[in-house]
Amino acid sequence: MASPRHIRASRVQADLVGDMRGAEFAPIEFEVADDLSWWTARIPGKVQARGEALTGPTTPPGQRVQVHNPPGAEVGPGAVAT
Repeated sequence: MASPRHIRASRVQADLVGDMRGAEFAPIEFEVADDLSWWTARIPGKVQARGEALTGPTTPPGQRVQVHNPPGAEVGPGAVAT
């Protein structure tokens, strides 16, 4: 039996989604630069996205910003979040 919390979460999700009228299979194209400086994702005819690594005045040329063990992040001690 589902808990009341689970039922509330399901209702909220249903409100966000609206009517689901079937499922569709679609190819997903994903590309990442060798140096991890950018990525792209595309579902032809539906959506296209692109992201670029952060840089800043103290970032050496050709490098990307790295944050080591940020507070509240989902990484453990000594792990690297990029």
